[in-house]
Amino acid sequence: MWKPVQEPQGRPSRPAIIKPAEITPANPEQLARWLREDADGFNRRLSETGALVFRGFGVNHADTFAELLDGLGVERTTYRGGNSPRITLQDGLYTSTEYPSTQHISLHNELSYSARWPSRLYFCCVQPATTGGGTTLADGRSILESMDDSLHDTFDRRGVRYVRNLHSGIGLGRSWQATFETEDRGEVARVCDASRVELQWLSDGGVRLTHVGPAVVQHPVTQERVWFNQAEQFHPSSLPDDVSEALSAAYEGREEELPQWVTFGDGEPIPVNSLSVIREVTRRHTTVVDWQRGDVAIVDNLLSMHGRQPFTGAREVIVAMA
Repeated sequence: MWKPVQEPQGRPSRPAIIKPAEITPANPEQLARWLREDADGFNRRLSETGALVFRGFGVNHADTFAELLDGLGVERTTYRGGNSPRITLQDGLYTSTEYPSTQHISLHNELSYSARWPSRLYFCCVQPATTGGGTTLADGRSILESMDDSLHDTFDRRGVRYVRNLHSGIGLGRSWQATFETEDRGEVARVCDASRVELQWLSDGGVRLTHVGPAVVQHPVTQERVWFNQAEQFHPSSLPDDVSEALSAAYEGREEELPQWVTFGDGEPIPVNSLSVIREVTRRHTTVVDWQRGDVAIVDNLLSMHGRQPFTGAREVIVAMA
């Protein structure tokens, strides 16, 4: 039954793209039924590759995508407290990001700056970009294996400390009201407590969120160790040079006040050259999903990091998390 058009040749060539082939009719209901009936084969293949793309099944609308997810029994989770700007389309269904189209989104594991992260991500392309806009993927096992032992041992031993400063309505980045989808401070505290995120209300009405998490985790199914964090993305050096330099100058000596900041778990700075090495290693293992309308991608959030290329045109990729 599993007859991908693009057979992966080792980890760097993923994801596999799977088309209907002998499956008729090629529609969302049939895809859901197929995946349910061969759940063991699907789960095994996803664990092998970290990501799968299903093409040609007519999943070309948010409602159709929601029906597919319901047919698969996917229990969609909320993104409340998440860092990326998104638009909620319906319960548990979001735009993939509202980050500016001219900017590259570096590889990361979703919500790794929290103790509650999704195990799987479900993407659907309603409208591909005119140019660019591919979703980038990289296998966390390959990244870890390719990294110098001393570097990943240091991160593994010390962990990663993420800092987010959210304003109350005016300032850089997102407000805490938009991030938590509420004006209720008590609700913010409950969400943070559930995610083991330290919450500090600031004198200007904003909030500081701090979480110490792992840099390396063990996958609960495959038992493999994987690179799993957003250290590189949270550091100002991930931004365009002019923006990074401006922020570094403006916040010199008070980096804890940046909209995003990251250190080792013990609070010590992460050397920029270490982050440069990490970027180079992940670059070598990066592949791209060049979206076509109706594509559905299922990504194991622990095995695969993901990001986005810049684009032009009216790109619309939606996402659910489970």
